[in-house]
Amino acid sequence: MDTATPQSPLLGTLPQAPGPTCHGAACRERPLVQWRRRLTAAELDVELAIEQGRRDARYALRDVRKPPPIEGPMPTGHDYVHAVYACGTHAITIDSAALVHEATCAGPNSPTLPQCGCSPEATPEPAPTPTQELPAHWTTAVGSG
Repeated sequence: MDTATPQSPLLGTLPQAPGPTCHGAACRERPLVQWRRRLTAAELDVELAIEQGRRDARYALRDVRKPPPIEGPMPTGHDYVHAVYACGTHAITIDSAALVHEATCAGPNSPTLPQCGCSPEATPEPAPTPTQELPAHWTTAVGSG
């Protein structure tokens, strides 16, 4: 793969477009695939601090003549996922990429690629489709015109 910096006849060297890069160790290739993993404890602490800051700011801007705002519960680890990017060399399988991975997933740095070495979460069961019986005076004859 040619990783040379693009050249423009008028502008000279073009800057690299901003965006994510592969999360493989020391790899700076453009990602081709993406999957999700849960946040580590440290990442979750950062997200919770940001959320607490948002709540504190809303509280500071409240109308003091009215009751204080009612906030829902603080988010948990299941409310957040982290995007993991990989180039073709560091990609995991497509079936595995469709699932949410553990916070400790080795992902693009796994020695067993294209496997990642963790046990991804199972896909959620689809919601049951409610079924209702037709009234007795309705008919469901097939082929009647």
